[in-house]
Amino acid sequence: MDGNLRNSTCPHPFLAQDAFPDVGGFVWGRFCRDFRLDAGWVSCCLPCPWSSWRYSDGFDDHLDIAGWCGIAVVVILVLFLITYTVVPKIYTARHYLTTVPAVGFLLLSITYVIPLAKTPNQCYNEITPNDNFSDSTCTATSTVLFIGVWLVVISCFFRTMSLHLFVVWEQKLGRKFKYISLASIFFGTILLVVLQQRVTGTSYQLGKVCYLKPIRGWFTFWTPLLGMAVVSFILQVWTLGYCLLNVFRGIWEDRAIAAYNEENNNGDGSIIHHTVNYECNGGTANESQPSSVRSWRAQEQYHGGSRRNSLATQKLLTSMQWRPMFAAFGVLIYVALITAIFMMLRVEDTDPSEKFDDWVSCITISGDKNHCMPYLSNVGPDENLTVATFFLLAISGILGVIVVMRLDMITGWIEVLNCRTRQPSPSSVVATDPEAQLPLHQVSTNSFHATSFNTTPSLPAADMK
Repeated sequence: MDGNLRNSTCPHPFLAQDAFPDVGGFVWGRFCRDFRLDAGWVSCCLPCPWSSWRYSDGFDDHLDIAGWCGIAVVVILVLFLITYTVVPKIYTARHYLTTVPAVGFLLLSITYVIPLAKTPNQCYNEITPNDNFSDSTCTATSTVLFIGVWLVVISCFFRTMSLHLFVVWEQKLGRKFKYISLASIFFGTILLVVLQQRVTGTSYQLGKVCYLKPIRGWFTFWTPLLGMAVVSFILQVWTLGYCLLNVFRGIWEDRAIAAYNEENNNGDGSIIHHTVNYECNGGTANESQPSSVRSWRAQEQYHGGSRRNSLATQKLLTSMQWRPMFAAFGVLIYVALITAIFMMLRVEDTDPSEKFDDWVSCITISGDKNHCMPYLSNVGPDENLTVATFFLLAISGILGVIVVMRLDMITGWIEVLNCRTRQPSPSSVVATDPEAQLPLHQVSTNSFHATSFNTTPSLPAADMK
């Protein structure tokens, strides 16, 4: 059936839905409306792709710019992974929970580079968009995209959890945690990607990359994505707040101890005391302090260094948490943007047809989409927000580089080329592998009282004598 016959019963630019089969491609993704014509009610559909009518003529070109920026990010990430491979660990502080996200960010950028190499056919026929079952490029872009998303999100979740368990709950994380986290990352990614491709499916909806279909996606994508992003953020804020609380408590106790010392000293520095005689090794000594103060002084003698080391450790941990905090904020922001775009797209697909009546009337009368765009201002995701979101996805690898980049890496390259090595400072790797650099249990445990990592000796009780 030729195009004239297909369009004979529908106002321009719509095409008659009955002229096309109901199989092949993403049939549910057609933009169709019923028109009352002389022959009765007829279902007519806009030509595919719908985004070419919804957005300006430069929409696809703007998304191509994101792809070209993605090429630069791919180069940076490849160099970064080579650095992880070539430069010794003492310079890179590489860790499996930083290497895996780097691979995920690389895949996210590659997703937007693929359409530049091969322009995909977005449409199965004149009114039906392609999906992952009808187009191989759609399958490729969506698979690479979702693998990258899950590698980043799941590994960042375990990175945040590991720091939280170690700092807050003092759990020693060994090989068992490593194997569990790696298995969860890789098998979880495979399972979720298979569910998304086979149960929910992907299709061309916005641009030249396939995204999740706006149906049956809550179980396979949105619930686990939002759940892990929010839990990661909560755990990171909890960990940071815990460290800050103990740093401030340690500072306050230091000041309180100093005030106590000043209060119990004369102007010339001698201690105001009660005289107590006691036998010590067969002799008599003059004890210059009350019993409660003697006990506290003895504890300070043994534990003052441990307490100061513990406070210094807390300060170091707190100062180093800008990396995981930045990662947690970044993942949450990205997830929020993606969710906003596709939830608006989902709402658009379920909106009543009356919401489009003014736009449909305009497009059938004038045929000029630019003239009719004001009627779609409150329908679906805004063009600028959509382009910005996908642009941020394409260059998201920069976020990963910022989080794990260290000046020691540059030094490491220089010294590797000169065939030299050295030991970096502990602070350069504490955020990546805190347990190896901060022996917290050894710092805080002593013979007088078994304190936890963040526990400092209490102030002496007031002597009532």
